[in-house]
Amino acid sequence: MLNTTLNFSAPGKQQGFLQVPWSHNLGGWANIFIPCTIVARGTGPTVLILAGNHGDEYQGQIAIMKLARELTPEMVNGRIILIPSLNFPAARAATRLSPVDGMNMNRAFPGQPEGAVTSQIAHYLTTVLFPMSDVVIDIHSGGRSMEFVPCS
Repeated sequence: MLNTTLNFSAPGKQQGFLQVPWSHNLGGWANIFIPCTIVARGTGPTVLILAGNHGDEYQGQIAIMKLARELTPEMVNGRIILIPSLNFPAARAATRLSPVDGMNMNRAFPGQPEGAVTSQIAHYLTTVLFPMSDVVIDIHSGGRSMEFVPCS
């Protein structure tokens, strides 16, 4: 079952991981670490910002990583949770689907706590992160299968 190194109630800035247990042929017991940043100060709404639902959609991942580096608690009234590469195995492989289970994260919701890696991530969002969030922003772009046409 998915675990975390983060305390979602703590003030300040934290950087840690969502940890998904995963066994594979090269290791009987391992974890997939999904980077996560929390910036919190005082009371106020919680905003969850996600990207990398599909690993080949880079623009949102880059934007959230930049925001995670630059955002300070003094800039926040409430809490911002940043997950730049939600489907981390797909992001590492630069693929739309997860290479560990072949699943499309966007089709895995609501997920299962004991399911495949992608399903466990979807379940954690559905049962833990979505309920604590007042606003959820899920950034998508075309991915490598799309053709981008210049426009003004």
